[in-house]
Amino acid sequence: MSDVAMKYFYATAIHGSMRAASQKMNVAVSSVSRQIAQLEAAMGMPLLETGRRSVKLTTAGQMVFDYYQAQMADREAFSARLEALRGMRMGTVELAVGEGCTVQAVQAVLDSFQSRYPGVELALHSVSTAELLRMVVDDEVHIAIGALIPCDPKVRVRTTARQPLVVVSRPDHPVAKRGAVTLQDLSSHDLCLSPRDTRIRQLLSAAEMRHQVWLRATITTNSVHTMRDLALSGRAAAILPRAAVLAELEDGCLVATPLCDVEADSTTVDLVTRLGRQLPHAATLALSLLEQQVHRWGQGAAKAACGPNVGWAPALWSRPWPDPSSSIWAGRAQRPARARWMRTDTPSMMAGTGAEGLSTCTVMVSMRGNSSSRVPATASATASMVMKRRAVATRVVAAVSLA
Repeated sequence: MSDVAMKYFYATAIHGSMRAASQKMNVAVSSVSRQIAQLEAAMGMPLLETGRRSVKLTTAGQMVFDYYQAQMADREAFSARLEALRGMRMGTVELAVGEGCTVQAVQAVLDSFQSRYPGVELALHSVSTAELLRMVVDDEVHIAIGALIPCDPKVRVRTTARQPLVVVSRPDHPVAKRGAVTLQDLSSHDLCLSPRDTRIRQLLSAAEMRHQVWLRATITTNSVHTMRDLALSGRAAAILPRAAVLAELEDGCLVATPLCDVEADSTTVDLVTRLGRQLPHAATLALSLLEQQVHRWGQGAAKAACGPNVGWAPALWSRPWPDPSSSIWAGRAQRPARARWMRTDTPSMMAGTGAEGLSTCTVMVSMRGNSSSRVPATASATASMVMKRRAVATRVVAAVSLA
C-alpha cells in the first residue's frame, strides 16, 4: 500500500470530497482520484461509495481509515519519544479553542509554555463546538478547550470547570448596578447573543422557554471578541461564561452580573482530547499547564459565587470580602449542596434578628429546588454550624430563597 495513496484517501474521507482534499493538499483532483483508484485495486474492493455528492466510506473503507489513523497515532507517539530525547527543541502543539472561550483567556499559559520551550510551535484554531469535536476525533488537534462541549464516546474530558453564564457589561450599564438579574430583567435591554445553533444560545433558549420570557438580540455573532468589544463600547450587554472575559473583569472595564434563570451547574468549560490518543511530549506538557489553568477557573468561579459579583444588592459588599483562610470559611466544605454564602453589613438585612451591631457577617443560603418542609431545618443547621465555628460569639441569620 502506497503511503501517498493512503494519505490522499484519508484526506478525502476527512474533508468530504476529492476536490476538497485536493485543495487542502494543493494537488490536482485527478491525482487524488488516481491514487484512490490504485488503492482500491490493491485492496480488491471499493473503499468509497460512488454516486454521492459527498463521499461515504464502505465497510472496507472504514477499516482502511481506522488503520491509517492508528498508524499516524503510532508515528506521532514515536516522534514524541524522540522529541523528549532531543530536549524539546522542536515540535508542534495543535490547540482548538471553542465557543465561550478565547485564546486571550489561556494566553498566560501559552506564554509560559513557549518561554520554557521556545522551539515548539503553537498552532491555535478558533472554531465552533461542532468543529472542535470533529477536529479532536479526527486527530487534527491535540487538545481542545471550550464551553459546553457535548459528550462524545470518542472524546475524553481531562478536566472541567464550572463557569456559570453571566451578563457582561460596562460598569455604567444599568444591568451592572444590579446584584443579579433574571431573563425578565434583561428582556428590555439590547443584547449581543450567540447564534441559535451554538450551545450557549441553546441553553438560553431552553431557559426562555421554561420561563416564557424572550430576550431581544439586537446583534448576533459567533465571535467572543466581538461580543466583548460591544460590551466594552456600551452598545449592548453580552451573555458569556466568566472565562471568556477574565482579563476585562480583573481590569474593571467590564462587570459580570449573575443570571439567575439559567442553571449554574449546566455551564462548564471543558478541556478535552481524543480518547486513547497518546499525545506527543510537547502536547502532554501543554495539556498539564492548561489543566492547572482550568482548575484555577473552577476555583475562581466558586469564589465568585461567594464573592462580590453574586450579591443581590451593591450595598451588600460595602466592606472587603473576608480572606478565604479566615475562620468564617472553616465549614464551607460541609455546606448543603447548591448553597451560596454571602457577606453583608447592611442593617436592613439583619432586621428582626437582633444582630445589629453584633455581627459583621450574615450567611444567605439559596436552596433551589428543596421542598419547603426541609428548608427551615437545613437553614437552621447551616446557621448553627457557622456560629459554632466563629471565634467570637456572633448572631448569624440564614435567609432562604426557593426557586
